Amino acid sequence: MSRRRYKCSLSKEQIIDLRARGLSFDKIGEIGGVTGTSIRAYLNPDEFNHRASEYYRRLKGKKRAKFLKKERDKAKESQAISMEEKPKNATFGIEWTLKELKYLRDNIKTKTILELAIDLRRTFHSTKHTVLRFGISARPKAKPSPVLELMRFVSGH
Repeated sequence: MSRRRYKCSLSKEQIIDLRARGLSFDKIGEIGGVTGTSIRAYLNPDEFNHRASEYYRRLKGKKRAKFLKKERDKAKESQAISMEEKPKNATFGIEWTLKELKYLRDNIKTKTILELAIDLRRTFHSTKHTVLRFGISARPKAKPSPVLELMRFVSGH
């Protein structure tokens, strides 16, 4: 995975000097033409990462346990919210209909799992599991290579 190139007009030494003088990351970012978050990431690339899974892999000991607790608490909160929205007389273990799966596929790019769960009157965990199970993704699929398409055409597959 390639990292994005840092596009700040300040050098690392200048940033460190400005931090030593008491300027905030946001103020330094404003001077350098980037965000304060970019400045933080530039100074601490190993500790600062936007992707939770990569961040998690780098954590050790108490920091990892704290991160896991925070993620579990967010999931519990989402589950509680979705349970409030679920009809009281609904039973668990109801099969997913094609209409519901199509709704998930069509709206996964614009709504969160919690919003989808509330719309479908399902639980957060059920909706999250179904998205993973059926491979429904918010990311667009890569276009197949023209060479690969030609090879498939020639071979008859």
